[in-house]
Amino acid sequence: MGDNSIMLVLTIAERGYGKALAEFYTERNVACSYQCMGHGTASSELLDVLGIGSDEKDILISYASKSNAERLLYQIVNEIQEDSYGNGIVFNLPM
Repeated sequence: MGDNSIMLVLTIAERGYGKALAEFYTERNVACSYQCMGHGTASSELLDVLGIGSDEKDILISYASKSNAERLLYQIVNEIQEDSYGNGIVFNLPM
């Protein structure tokens, strides 16, 4: 039997990417449970280090099975990253 762990998938993306990411997630069986707009207070130096330009962000909070969350992160790195490198941060945490 597979691992039935639930993972929290947190995404912080450049403003305007949230809707497309939510659709990408839904197509991969990761439902976006909550989406909001964020405004950061990080210094421009920190934003440069993280590779994200502005302090206005779309934030997605999603839940998924462990296998779907891991598959999603793999697909983001291998399918999206080439076109959108430096436009956000995504990670998962066990619940």
